Amino acid sequence: PLTILGTIALFISSNSSTGASVFIVFDVGRRIQIPSLFDFGLINSVRDMWKAGVYPLSIIVALFSGIWPYLKLVLMLISFVMPASLLNPRKRHNILMILDATGKWSILDSYVMILMLVAFHFNIEFPGVDQDTKGSIINVYVYAAYGFFTLILGTIISLFLSHIITHLHRSLDEHPDQNKGEKAESYTALISFTESNFLGKKFFISILLFLTLGLVLIGSFISSFSFYFHGLAGYALDLFEIPPHREYSVIELGFNVPKSYEDPNDGVIRFTQIIYFLTVFFMPVAMLINVIILWFVPLPRRAQKFFYTTAEILNAWSCLDVFVIAIIAAILEISQFTSFIVGDKCDAINPFISKYFYQTLDGHNTCFEVQAYLQSGCLFLFIAAIIFFISSNVVMKVCRNALDERLPDNVKEYLRIRKDGDKISKLLSFSNNTDNTNNETTLKMNNNEKSIVSNINNSARTTRNNDISEIEN
Repeated sequence: PLTILGTIALFISSNSSTGASVFIVFDVGRRIQIPSLFDFGLINSVRDMWKAGVYPLSIIVALFSGIWPYLKLVLMLISFVMPASLLNPRKRHNILMILDATGKWSILDSYVMILMLVAFHFNIEFPGVDQDTKGSIINVYVYAAYGFFTLILGTIISLFLSHIITHLHRSLDEHPDQNKGEKAESYTALISFTESNFLGKKFFISILLFLTLGLVLIGSFISSFSFYFHGLAGYALDLFEIPPHREYSVIELGFNVPKSYEDPNDGVIRFTQIIYFLTVFFMPVAMLINVIILWFVPLPRRAQKFFYTTAEILNAWSCLDVFVIAIIAAILEISQFTSFIVGDKCDAINPFISKYFYQTLDGHNTCFEVQAYLQSGCLFLFIAAIIFFISSNVVMKVCRNALDERLPDNVKEYLRIRKDGDKISKLLSFSNNTDNTNNETTLKMNNNEKSIVSNINNSARTTRNNDISEIEN
């Protein structure tokens, strides 16, 4: 509980601090840095995006980075401290599974910031008067600040907390004999415990796994989106034969994150790069490979349960779908948001630009503008993200059912009794009060419920104590 409360405090600290700042740095023999043109922070970014009319991005960032992290931690705290008498273990399990699978969406704002960091960076080097004279350099950088780093750190801690609480819940809920017996101890592939014909689940899941893995690999290496500098900045880049148009794949974007920073070896930016590669590429690929092993390789149930739990953890860290949403948000809103950031800083020269450069700038009569575009390869990336999201949920459910099929019969019976325990307890409670209920209440029950209650009324007086004791055990 203290760690959960500490993480909430960390998120509050992060959200109320500056996440990143935009700077222009001149190198004219000595380094000259202009004060920050714009500061990104969760609160002011949501407010400024709303003022700029960037409503979808404002709502997405506010929801996933401003509300959801706190809601998740509060629900985790409730699940951890609430006794079973108030929170049914099955309901607790469902809550923890949802929190474990959706906690990654807190990192959405960090991906948007990474895209901004790469999108806003450009470098213009003016040649010197001769070969021995160093030219001037203009750099535009986005500096990652305290709020950016702590948001990522808080999300990571939150994910670890979710895994720990889920593990504690399951360790108290598992039957000691679940991995015993011939069926559980034999080396058998999990696919063998899925009932289907050739065109049924076995074939569908097998094809889906390899299809998803192929799409994720292809979609990660093909150029999917691009940033284009317009206005006077784009003209200057083109004038000095620097391409104003930059295409990126998922992998290329990761390698360009340090290059977009003034100090490529800064600890914060390298940490950001590692988290980006892990969550957007390596975790989804590792999760799919893990499930392929779980599905096809003959193993005892204990080993398969380990691979299943590992797959759940890897899936919780696989953020390809979150990153795709960040790309879509950037494509739709980055140009309008850039115009808002520039604001009135170019008002003094915009009339001059419009008068003398309107034909050259193709209507982008401003000093600085960035637009994002989708490339043809985005189709593979978007389909990969959609298929990964679907397959990870479908395949994990099928694997869970197949693992249950490997349970010994006595464990299955135990689980059946426990599953029906609440319903039976309610019916027993109802049977205790049937003498005090009127016919109107009885008429509201269907025939099946009447039969169940009637049978319980006839036998409960002699066996109720034993039955309740067995259910509680």
